[in-house]
Amino acid sequence: MAQERVLAVSELFHMICGHLRPTAEGKQALARLACCCRRFMDPALDVLWSELVHTRPLLDLIPSLTVTTGKTDFDDDVDTYTLLHPLGEEDWYRFDFYGSRVRNLLYDNHADVDCKIYSQLAEYRLTPMLPNLRYLHWHHGPVDGILDTRFVAEVTPFLTNSLKIISVGTFYHEFLGWALPVDDTHPLEVFLHMLPRRCPATQEFVLFGTMPDIKLACLGKFKHLRLLDLAALCPEGRFVDDNMLNALADLMFLEHLYGLQVFGGQVTRPSSTPGFPSLLHLSLSRADASGSLILLNRISSKSLRSFEIDNLAASTPETILACMSRLGQFSETIEEIDIRSTAPHSVTKVGLPCIESLLMFHRLEILTVDLGEHTKWPIFTPEYADRIACAWSRLKSLSMSQCHFPIQSFPAFASRCSLLASLCIHTLFITDPLGTMDITLSLTPHRRLRNVNISSYSSIEEVGDYITAAGVLDRLFPRMNLKGGMGPIFWRVNALRDTRKAITQGVKLFSQITSEFTYHKLFRRLMSRVGSAKSFGTSGSIGNNQSSNASSQNRIGPHREGHGNGRS
Repeated sequence: MAQERVLAVSELFHMICGHLRPTAEGKQALARLACCCRRFMDPALDVLWSELVHTRPLLDLIPSLTVTTGKTDFDDDVDTYTLLHPLGEEDWYRFDFYGSRVRNLLYDNHADVDCKIYSQLAEYRLTPMLPNLRYLHWHHGPVDGILDTRFVAEVTPFLTNSLKIISVGTFYHEFLGWALPVDDTHPLEVFLHMLPRRCPATQEFVLFGTMPDIKLACLGKFKHLRLLDLAALCPEGRFVDDNMLNALADLMFLEHLYGLQVFGGQVTRPSSTPGFPSLLHLSLSRADASGSLILLNRISSKSLRSFEIDNLAASTPETILACMSRLGQFSETIEEIDIRSTAPHSVTKVGLPCIESLLMFHRLEILTVDLGEHTKWPIFTPEYADRIACAWSRLKSLSMSQCHFPIQSFPAFASRCSLLASLCIHTLFITDPLGTMDITLSLTPHRRLRNVNISSYSSIEEVGDYITAAGVLDRLFPRMNLKGGMGPIFWRVNALRDTRKAITQGVKLFSQITSEFTYHKLFRRLMSRVGSAKSFGTSGSIGNNQSSNASSQNRIGPHREGHGNGRS
């Protein structure tokens, strides 16, 4: 049969099983399929067990384990597994039969299982627990949210040389205030130094949680690493030193680097040797300008696409401008720049020169600049806004949360930045809404912009024309969702939008009614014409019949008369 030939193709059958797996009903179907047909058993089980979100299904496969449910200090249920006797080869049969099929283990451990069982089970094995594991996502619950000996003991049994993605760590946000320090850092150091040798094929490594001050230069031993994310490590102070910078710079395939903290004072012997040949995305959680400049000088990649400093520390204006000048060498490839700072940088010496230097990045799609205090920024003129819109015509998101724009500048963004979908500014000044409306009416509405965040409106908005200003915004950006400062303009924009929607729906309804009325009118007229044509055709045929009958009678009449005359 045709379906049998299709299912005989292993790739197609795996694809069909993959579509079934995401739903509970699909998983039940895969289980029934594995039970009813030996031919389909292995492929169906491979898909069914390919991804696990908990270790309990694996633990339940070991007959020598018994489980008891207790309570934690927070009155939450916790399962404690206990070995009834030392494990033999027969105890691992079912575990190995199904465990060898697991490719992804995505486990968020919220302290619902006592994790001591994993290290106890590892004592009875000479091979990895899950030999074909490709992706290990192990998030430990916040109760013991610290990277210590216990965490290392529970994760180590699941490490294998087939792993390509490793994301391990602890939650710390809720309990950061009372996280205890680690006295013995040796197990964690051994774990991090052992990891590249234990998992040599790793391409993505994410480490997060509360950990002691341990040097991370050992991460440079991941020779196939493409992504390194340290953004969620805590406490702060995960500074890059000379050894770590040199180790990471030698990674030939590293494309994504997140969460570094680079300060010039920590890199005492900066090297001029080129590195990072494949880097695409660079994100620094904290840095000063001198440290950023040292790192940028090491990058030899010709394809850097994004650069981010989440918190730029206080630096001299000269160093910041030198850093921006070095970043300008990647202006032909960079598509995203995000620079934020809580330090009181000078607007005239740092803020405005940085904006000016960014105008050369014509491929920018996402730009975030948060420098200086908003009270120190001048109001951008419509001409300068037009210059910005011309330079960044590919923008999809623009956030200048400390800057001020007049309403006359919005037509420039509407006409120049056709892809803009998100806009964030501090103050919108309403000065000449009527003149802006004249310009607005000649432009095509910008239908991509949806998110507009305006912190406040101008101080002279009490005398402004609210309705006209709202009409300008609604006309330029009919689909926008206005956020931020609440005020008369905000409410009038929403009122205009609701009115416009109601009018549009009314026009559509009226057009529909009119079209239906016209249709019925035409239909009745057509039917009346068809009826007239039928009546006309019927009356014509009756007349013809009558005339033909009359002629027949005329023909018969003389014949009869002749016969009558002849007989008489």
